This record gives sequence, structure tokens and C-alpha cells, in this order.
Amino acid sequence: MYVKGPRSDGRGERPSGHTPRGDAQPDSDWDILVLLDGPVEPHRTVTIRHRIFQLELETDIVVSAMVLSHEAWDSPLSRAMPFHANVVRDGVEL
Repeated sequence: MYVKGPRSDGRGERPSGHTPRGDAQPDSDWDILVLLDGPVEPHRTVTIRHRIFQLELETDIVVSAMVLSHEAWDSPLSRAMPFHANVVRDGVEL
């Protein structure tokens, strides 16, 4: 599960991987890419990771999160990475 796209709170979320594709196993984790407007400051990342941790406790599902700015996500370097292509190809926007 990766996360992308604008939201009213300046974040975007796009899941991809096994779960959205429908080939997840019972022990599959969720991979989430969180895109933020503006800089990715430590307090913002901590807040997001705390909320994800609460979700993990409530659902007993492991969630791996990557937090990036829209600027970093849209950079030429990021666009050249296989991870970017996977998110674009397999991602499900939330």
C-alpha cells in the first residue's frame, strides 16, 4: 500500500503492493507512501508515524510508511527509481 495524491490536509496517500492487487497473504504488510505539502519536518513525521502505530495496534497489521514531500516525490531522481514506477503502476489512491 503506497500513498499519493492531494488531500484537504495537505497529505496524500496511495496504497499498492499485495493488498490492493488482491494477492496478499494473511501475514502481508501494508506499505504506505505519505506525500506532504511543504517540508517533511520531524514533528510532522512523528505525528504520522504515531497514527500509523495506533492503526497497527488496532488491526494487528504491520504498516511500513515512507513520508516524503510532493517536491521530493516529483523530483527527477525519484521518478527514475523503480519504487516510483511501482507506485504509479500498482498504487491505489486513497
